[in-house]
Amino acid sequence: MSGFDLPPETELAPAPLVQIGSQLSPAPWQYRFTGEDALELASYNAQTGVRIAVQGRMWNAEDGIRPFAFEHVPAADRTRRLERFGLPFGYLLNCVIFASAGAPKVGQTFVSLHVIRGAGGARYLLATLLQGYVTAEQELGFPGSAIVNSLEGGGFIRTINGTTPAIGIEFIETVPAGARWQLLSIFSIFNSSATNIQRRTVLFINSGGGTGGVYAQEGTVGPNDGKVQMWAPGLPAQAVAAGYDQMCPLPNELLLLPGDYFQSLTNQLQPADWYTAPRYTVREWLEAQGT
Repeated sequence: MSGFDLPPETELAPAPLVQIGSQLSPAPWQYRFTGEDALELASYNAQTGVRIAVQGRMWNAEDGIRPFAFEHVPAADRTRRLERFGLPFGYLLNCVIFASAGAPKVGQTFVSLHVIRGAGGARYLLATLLQGYVTAEQELGFPGSAIVNSLEGGGFIRTINGTTPAIGIEFIETVPAGARWQLLSIFSIFNSSATNIQRRTVLFINSGGGTGGVYAQEGTVGPNDGKVQMWAPGLPAQAVAAGYDQMCPLPNELLLLPGDYFQSLTNQLQPADWYTAPRYTVREWLEAQGT
């Protein structure tokens, strides 16, 4: 008898597939590893200091049930990182994935655990065991967890202090590679010079290399003035004659893909006018790509 053969009286049978909402939960099935097969972890992460633990149990006739544990360090810039973990002869009974360090929130660390054979151009993707977001307290487990798309769920709410533009230059912010944003709010102060002319601030959205939207403030800004410029869903179109606030509504579902950007486009912008760094809030999902 070889190290992975079963005694005659032992039967390993799959359980029925389980439907969890719109997702499919993999049935409990003991995957047989021959020495050529391996586990492969793909990670996408937007939080520093994260480490991912992969732990589980194997069985074979000679050694019985034995645990295993691996650790994976994902990149922190949303790019995919692959790591292969070899397993001995035997049957995979169960495994879990969780964040063992770094304390990411839901929406910041996405993982896929595959069964593969071979490497490089000869690599075969044989099965997907686990896929979804993990934290230190919310792990994924096989069998049991549903296979979840990276764009499902509520995402991660991120507030960002943007880049301060030079004097006389518009502010501009770009969606980073590996992210999808829903734009929730933008805040900046426009400070005008002494030039006696009325300026009007406009938010321009570039989506897919073309115009995705133009959202102009209701009022104007005169010389030697400073007014807060705000854009957000649900705001009234309001220009405050005496004060600092100017508000403009945005669509409720304003989605931006990697490489899309938003910027100010100011009518009658003068060389000595300047914007503070935009402070904006987005709902972020990770764009998991590749197999």
